Amino acid sequence: MSLLALLLPRTVVLKPGDAVNYNMRAAAGNLVGPAVVICLAEGAITSTNSTLPAFTTGDGWGAGSVLMLINKGTITGAQGTSGANGAGDTGTHGAGGGGGLGDAGGTGNSGQAGQGGGNGAADNGGPGAAGGAGLRATRAIILRNSGTIAGGAGGLGGVGGVGSGGSGGGGGGGAGGGVRLTQTSTGQVVNYAGGRGGLGGRRLSTGPASGAAGGGVGAGRGGDGGAYQSAGSAGSYATGTDVPAGYTRVNRAGGAGGVAGSRGNTERGSDGAPGVQGVAIEGAASVTIAAQGTISGNMS
Repeated sequence: MSLLALLLPRTVVLKPGDAVNYNMRAAAGNLVGPAVVICLAEGAITSTNSTLPAFTTGDGWGAGSVLMLINKGTITGAQGTSGANGAGDTGTHGAGGGGGLGDAGGTGNSGQAGQGGGNGAADNGGPGAAGGAGLRATRAIILRNSGTIAGGAGGLGGVGGVGSGGSGGGGGGGAGGGVRLTQTSTGQVVNYAGGRGGLGGRRLSTGPASGAAGGGVGAGRGGDGGAYQSAGSAGSYATGTDVPAGYTRVNRAGGAGGVAGSRGNTERGSDGAPGVQGVAIEGAASVTIAAQGTISGNMS
């Protein structure tokens, strides 16, 4: 080998084709001293992680080395990670309404309305992360680009959480109708109350209560409480027909069942903002652009 050949830098040509997280220095192998290294990229070079560039010059080059990248393909950074999805909490469930009280000799009282459910609570989705770099230059390199060098797309924003409204409590049952007996000769009145209505149900509880029996001589039975999100049943009309000698009888109507509580509002958090596009060329101060081609994204 001549002395001139020993003094001239070695020339290496790299042809990566399709590649992932391409490191030009690692691909050049065991080089000693200065070298002229030309990378002819004609395929698709990508990255598996937004923290890693799709293409990097790498480190550890000998002093006086000259690097050139001729890109005729695509060099694209990885997409950023998606933001966290927001959480959602269910609102409190409303308690059941109380049963109506019987009125001695009178119409049964109405059941109470169930309590309304609480509103749901929801968190917003988190923002997406920035995309990864396309080309990272950690030392001087000449770029002739007739293809595309692009930063990775920003990550998707997280989906806003959904908080369901709590269920309304069931309405209480109406009280049963009372009975009034009046002695004809003296006008003495004997009253019997209808049965009390059942307590309305609440979600995740053991359920609504049944109405109580009437207070005797055919007084009306209390209505059953309603299940959650359901109205209570009306109390029964007093239907007895027994009349002691010398008395007159009046049967009263049962009270209406209580209405169900309203369901709480469902809340939805906002979706997170998408991440920004990654830089196309990182370390741009080290890059001499001989032909720009298509560069999508910032250079830093």
